[in-house]
Amino acid sequence: MLKSTYMFRYLILSLITICIVACQNDGKPGGSGNTPYDLKLQLKTGDHFRYEMSTIQRMNQTLMGKKMNIDQEMLFVFDYDVLQSNGQSTDMQVTYHRIRMKQKSDAGTVELDTDSAELRNPVYKDLLKLKGKSFQITVNSTGEITKLSGMEFLGGNSMSDSSLKSMLEMSFKLYPDHPVKPGDQWNIEMTNDLGGVMKMKLNNTYELIRVEKELAEIKCQSNISSEKGNTQQMEMELSGTQNGTMQMELATGMVRTLKMKQKMSGRLKASNMDIPMEIESDVELTGSKR
Repeated sequence: MLKSTYMFRYLILSLITICIVACQNDGKPGGSGNTPYDLKLQLKTGDHFRYEMSTIQRMNQTLMGKKMNIDQEMLFVFDYDVLQSNGQSTDMQVTYHRIRMKQKSDAGTVELDTDSAELRNPVYKDLLKLKGKSFQITVNSTGEITKLSGMEFLGGNSMSDSSLKSMLEMSFKLYPDHPVKPGDQWNIEMTNDLGGVMKMKLNNTYELIRVEKELAEIKCQSNISSEKGNTQQMEMELSGTQNGTMQMELATGMVRTLKMKQKMSGRLKASNMDIPMEIESDVELTGSKR
């Protein structure tokens, strides 16, 4: 398996951030089922949320004519602290608390758990450094990341601020520009520049399914494609789909649960090698206010 510090760090950040979303309803839902809901980012100063996200990932790739299977299980525990919110913009601090990973391949099994002295594998020394680390973001009411700071602990210039910014926006930029009722759909297109390796394009369709007991259920369907980046060291092409549902509390704007399935295929080109790959992922997220 070709190893790249850049791609590994990107994977970690994308898994942590891609499923975290927040939206708010400004009024109480009515009983008719036809009441429109104004979904937008609206958190309160002092709000504190803890999330646990588990991912089961299966990767099949061909390296130098040999097929390789990699099974990976990951658990991330992290917090969102709202430092300041005025209705137009929100300052938040994101803190990593625990990372657990198990990777099984033809080469053997490697495990990591930042909470276990026996499983603090030096192979993943960069991940071990993440425990207890924080960074800050500022998000406006439409979900756009307007400021990003405190990322120095990730190590120099491996990823540009613009790449991190666009990657984080995939977590927040999902709100409709008008109130929606159950059955309404809205579409958001995004392009994420992954540090020059490739540009990932997402065509996201959201649908408000129902609102019951202060919970909004939203269905998400995404088509994923890519364009060639501008780096000569590595080139990556990916395409696929992402489907799932999430439940959000209207009173707080937090995600209570999320389940997502992702299927992608493509190829990685680096060091004069062309590596076809297929990736399937199952992601589950649970969150609570603390």
